[in-house]
Amino acid sequence: QSLPIYREIKNPQGEADVLRRIDVLKQSLAIKDRKEEANFLKNLFIAYNNLGQYKKAISFLEKSLPIYQELKDRKGEASVLGNLGLAYRHLGQYEEAINFYQQSLPIKQELKDRKGEARALSNLGSAYHSLGQYERAINFFQQSLTVSRELKDREGEAINLNNLGEAYKNLGQYKRAINFFQQSLPIFQEVKDRKEEAITLDNLADAYGHLGQDERAINFYQQSLPIYQELKDRKGEATVLNNLGFAYGHLGQYERAINFYQQSLPIYQELKDRKGEANVLNNLGTAYDNLGQHKRAINFFQQSLPIYQELKDRKGEATVLNNLGFAYGHLGQYERAINFYQQSLPIYQELKDRKGEANVLNNLGFAYRHLGQYERAINFYQQSLPIYQELKDRQGEADVLNNLGFAYRHLGQYERAINFYQQSLPIYQELKDRQGEADVLYGLCHAYKSQEQSKK
Repeated sequence: QSLPIYREIKNPQGEADVLRRIDVLKQSLAIKDRKEEANFLKNLFIAYNNLGQYKKAISFLEKSLPIYQELKDRKGEASVLGNLGLAYRHLGQYEEAINFYQQSLPIKQELKDRKGEARALSNLGSAYHSLGQYERAINFFQQSLTVSRELKDREGEAINLNNLGEAYKNLGQYKRAINFFQQSLPIFQEVKDRKEEAITLDNLADAYGHLGQDERAINFYQQSLPIYQELKDRKGEATVLNNLGFAYGHLGQYERAINFYQQSLPIYQELKDRKGEANVLNNLGTAYDNLGQHKRAINFFQQSLPIYQELKDRKGEATVLNNLGFAYGHLGQYERAINFYQQSLPIYQELKDRKGEANVLNNLGFAYRHLGQYERAINFYQQSLPIYQELKDRQGEADVLNNLGFAYRHLGQYERAINFYQQSLPIYQELKDRQGEADVLYGLCHAYKSQEQSKK
């Protein structure tokens, strides 16, 4: 009698305790009814799954599956296959999850279980999305959306629209993503699903942020924040506060950014979310560095670094090492800066993060340039340039070409300097980067003037 109560109040620990006791009774009574045994095993799966003990949960499903197949219980078989997919997805074994979802789908279709079919299609989309196969994910989400609309399942429709938005966002198609998020939002509001409403508002904010529309992003984050607070969702609240800080940072409003970061930090610490804590400490460092408070920035970077190392988060570690290099460079301590850049570079290379690698190579060039070691600077610039070109990163390409011009000008090689400046100028103009354009024109002016004087 206690089992349905624990389920009703969503107490997985209590539910699991009851089922463990039942397991003992089952073994002593030796259940002879195969259908009852299969259902019992499935209930054990639910309990262990709710506890996050996915491997143990899977073991019960694997015992129940052949029983449902032996009984030719197609509905039970499809349910177990779908749950196996779910459990493997929780373990991050997405290909295994796909295997089970693909087995459950035709059974759902055979049984004309349209709602189950829509769920299986959506689950396949989510698994492919987790593998980074966004085009395939979109195909399954669109199929699921069609079924949900046919069934007039508004919640299912909204979930699929949101999933499509996330897939297009990850493909960099932000305007298309926004279109799907804007369709899902009013449905979640209509069905009063506050959690999904908040998530969709966050997705809209993130998409607008990628389009450089930070003020619109802030508007959506400010709508989602009170919902997370109302739901007492501390993780969601901390994430939005951090994102608000990030958006204000993009607008150059670093003090406002710091205010939001400082609100999110104690929540991550309270939740013992070490990754979130490290991210916010790094963001605080970046904000203080941009305010010119470089020593304070270094303090925050030095707090975040050991956490990333403890978590074996190589990307986070490389980012902070690069940021430490940048901060020491701002203090004029270029040799210390170089030391940190040299630690971050092999990590980016190990991760095959070409953008990170190019940025560090450019930063190394910049540090050697400030030490007056122009030939070493040129060596690093020349390594970074083809990577930016490969990535079609026009801003990075223009900056390196400008830096090469500067270095050759200081070596007195004015023709080569002019050549690099002339390559960077049209890119800055194309990007409408007026500061970059002004810097190049200034460099060209000095190069031509120095060239004339050298001929006299």
